[in-house]
Amino acid sequence: MEQAGNLGFGALLDEMLRLTRQHFPAAALVVLGLTAADLILVWMMSDFGSFLPTSVLQFFMFYHFSEHLLADRLPAGQARQRHYGALFFASFMSGIGILVGLVLLVIPGIYLMARWALITPLVIAEQRDGSDALSESWDVTLHSNGVLIAMMLTTGAVLVGVPLLLLIAAEGAEEMAAYASEVLFSLGVSAWSAISSVMAVAAYRLLKPGTNAIREVFA
Repeated sequence: MEQAGNLGFGALLDEMLRLTRQHFPAAALVVLGLTAADLILVWMMSDFGSFLPTSVLQFFMFYHFSEHLLADRLPAGQARQRHYGALFFASFMSGIGILVGLVLLVIPGIYLMARWALITPLVIAEQRDGSDALSESWDVTLHSNGVLIAMMLTTGAVLVGVPLLLLIAAEGAEEMAAYASEVLFSLGVSAWSAISSVMAVAAYRLLKPGTNAIREVFA
């Protein structure tokens, strides 16, 4: 078990900005690709019907995007092993807990999102299994959940909240204005998802600065 560190909001924001600048082409590709796919799938299958294919696409895109952000933490000179199953298990189990928390009182769900925020980098960079990633993320974020919650809410308010208000305001407006607001909302949701991945990797780098996949050699 890794000893829990203490994140600062400014340090987390600086690291997120550094990663975004360094990997901007990949981030832009993810955001635009997800937005286009979401709009096309909704047009073809409706909101409900597009949920599963969109979720599958997001899973693989954000796995590889996070892997790209963690390239320097992966073992050099070795065949890269991808642990889709471990991340799926961790994401599924955490998703159930977060959903229950959101349905019950909202705040518990947001709290769980923060405590399990590091599962993806833990699976990718340290090749942990799903249950181990859940446990390690819970331990490492013990003293940093407040900062992670604040960052999630701040970015969510800007990237999702503002477009959502515009979407609501566009109800009953001209067709072109309504469609533009839908595109903007989808773009905001995709951007927030990408920023959440950047936040997770940034937090991982700050809370576990000396950790890399070398632990596999000694396992």
